[in-house]
Order: sequence, then C-alpha cells, then structure tokens
Amino acid sequence: MKFIIFPSKMPTTQQQKGVTKRNGKLIFYNRRGTENVELQGLLRKKAPKTPVPKGVPIILNVIFNFKHQKKSLWGRYKETRPDLDNLMKNLQDYMTKLGYYTDDSQIVVLCASKFYGQRHSIEIDIEEVKT
Repeated sequence: MKFIIFPSKMPTTQQQKGVTKRNGKLIFYNRRGTENVELQGLLRKKAPKTPVPKGVPIILNVIFNFKHQKKSLWGRYKETRPDLDNLMKNLQDYMTKLGYYTDDSQIVVLCASKFYGQRHSIEIDIEEVKT
C-alpha cells in the first residue's frame, strides 16, 4: 500500500508537547496546536479496511517533504529540527491506532528521510515481506 498525504503543516513531535510539575508529579499536556488532528484525519481517510495481520513482517518507508520557498533547496536533505526519529514515533503510533498494521513490532525494515520540497507532504509505503 503506497500513498501520499498533504498536510497544511507538518506534524509536531512528542518533544514539542508541554510538561509541568504539580504536587510533585510530572503532567504531560498538549500545547495549543500539538494534537496533530489534521494528520490523524488524513491518515484515517487512507486507512485500510483490515490491518496487516499480526505475525506478518512489514517494510515501512516514509519520506517527509518540508515546504521551502527556495527552489535551490528542493530535493536536499533537511538537516534541522524536528528530529526524524521523533517524527516517526508519532506517525507509527497513529498508524497502529488507525489499523494500518496490528503492532509496531511487525516493522522489520524502517526507512525514513526528510527533504525540502515544494509543499508539505508525507509519502508512506507499507509492504509485506515476502518470505
């Protein structure tokens, strides 16, 4: 299954969420704009009717394209924040909850990259491993 989504803004990471301490306990909360509601909605529209069954290994390939005005940067790697591994954590959690696959542990190959591009986009390719 291969598809591309076009969010109006790129997703926020867990590190961009808020933390406060009350009565000696740490409390995590969503700062305004960090719920990734749009991303979840776009993923929900593309969700498969049935998830890849448990026990079936998969390859997950994700390309993040960050909008940039300078055409000279298009296609170049984005070496600045947000961190790629943190972008992947939220995306994988949403994909698990929305039924793309049964469990994150099914992912045996993970390829992710982030580039500058003409517009924000996330390309996702999920392949079952043929054994």
